[in-house]
Amino acid sequence: MGSVRLSGGLLFLLSILYPHGHYASVFARKENDELRDLHVEQTRRTWDNASQSCNLFGSDKAPSYVASDQDITFFRHNRPKATITPSPEDLYWIGATSTFTPWFELLGCHVYMPIDNGYIRTLTSLSMVIGPVADCYLQCKSHFGVNDTHCFCPEKMEKGFLNRTCRLTTSSVFQSDVIGTNTVESYYPQIAMYKIYYGSFDIKENSLDECLRINTSDDVRTYPCDTADSTGRTWTTAIIEGLSSNNGGSLQWTSFLRRRIIRWTQSKNY
Repeated sequence: MGSVRLSGGLLFLLSILYPHGHYASVFARKENDELRDLHVEQTRRTWDNASQSCNLFGSDKAPSYVASDQDITFFRHNRPKATITPSPEDLYWIGATSTFTPWFELLGCHVYMPIDNGYIRTLTSLSMVIGPVADCYLQCKSHFGVNDTHCFCPEKMEKGFLNRTCRLTTSSVFQSDVIGTNTVESYYPQIAMYKIYYGSFDIKENSLDECLRINTSDDVRTYPCDTADSTGRTWTTAIIEGLSSNNGGSLQWTSFLRRRIIRWTQSKNY
């Protein structure tokens, strides 16, 4: 069985361009004025080449973000009422690309002394789109902490740490993100701390998923964070309740995750 070695910043593109006739009309799943008169060309191209040859749909929205690949309109040739999942021969390039963040290791929940405002960032509206974990990573550009209102960008992760009760929870706006809990005693913020992992994993059967499972034989695989592992728990539940010690050789969740950031991308000829 083959394996793929991955590190942070992997770039992948969203669709495959297939020819369907020269400048044939294309209909979108959502019928609105913006999408009625789109055309595709006959030539099969890579995304880079297509981006140089025409103004791909959505590229005028650059560099704003897209919530997920499910939120990107797929174009279908001569199928104005298409509601089923598109097959590969029905897909065309659009002006969006996606990158992975580096792998993060969730270190746990930490309570800190009152934090210097220079290390605090307020969560932005991007948290509604890409989640608070990815939002804080983009703001801090280094190791970071997050609760339901703020990012913590420390110079040293251990500075100001207090031995107090701390509770992790899921984000109310992004259910696959684990964050710290704001309490009445907010003078001492509870923060989920994430450390950037600069190594790489020898991942078998790699996919575009964002959470890692491993067994005792070092079989490492990516899975959707909202699926259940051998203990019957999703990644967020396993993290909040406590990861199991793996002594049975079955694939179980780890504290590692990455996030996929999809954004509209300007065409290269504009």
